[in-house]
Amino acid sequence: MDVFDLAAKLTLDSSEFDKGLENAAGSASSFGSVAKGVGAGIAGVATTVAAVGAAAIGAGKAIYDNVSAVAQAGDEIDKQSQKLSISAEMYQKLSYACDLSGASIENLKRGIVNITDDLAAVAAGGEDAETKFSALGVSAYDLEGNLKSSEAVLYESLLALADMSDETERNAAANEIFGKSYQELLPLLNSGSEGIAAMMTEAEQFGMVMSDETVKAAAGFQDALTQLSGTFQGVKNDLLADFLPSITTVMDGFSDLLAGN
Repeated sequence: MDVFDLAAKLTLDSSEFDKGLENAAGSASSFGSVAKGVGAGIAGVATTVAAVGAAAIGAGKAIYDNVSAVAQAGDEIDKQSQKLSISAEMYQKLSYACDLSGASIENLKRGIVNITDDLAAVAAGGEDAETKFSALGVSAYDLEGNLKSSEAVLYESLLALADMSDETERNAAANEIFGKSYQELLPLLNSGSEGIAAMMTEAEQFGMVMSDETVKAAAGFQDALTQLSGTFQGVKNDLLADFLPSITTVMDGFSDLLAGN
């Protein structure tokens, strides 16, 4: 092909050239679509990963919050039951019965102290203390002749007082055991022995009562958490002790600079 033929080809027949441009443009467009799709896919994966991560963190926090709430409740039960010298399970049942009837378990504290002292007097041979329980129809000893626990005598005394028909006699006996706080326990005593027992059973049936083992575990968790928090505070104290002098020097220097010294 000579020069003239080539010129004519380029000038007059541009269809192949145009077709090549169209193919190139189509390829570029396809590549752009693919690249756009890949980018969207990567963004979608990143969004999904972030969402899953956030959900996992949220779920972890929710679990921790629930565990912490249960542990705090168990720790409080452990401390209060020890103050009353009764088991954690009995404390929870009595607490529920008191709350439901409009009384307060706090008013049992004086009674527990009195009962514990009276049982000690009975063990030492004191007849007056034993007579106090006998007047309620409560024995200080179990069937095997062993001195009962304060918890057992407390529970039996509450039920006996709740079933006394003569209010004057009941109030006098209640005052003997619980002191002046017995008046705050009247809503509970007015429920009757069957009512008190039913409320305590209800607390257990509704799953409101932690076992003594669970309460101890909760108290242990709280102790460990307190120790961990103390350790972190100690680490912060050590770090601050190292950095404070340097920070103070910098602040002093900055103050001097501002003052023009």
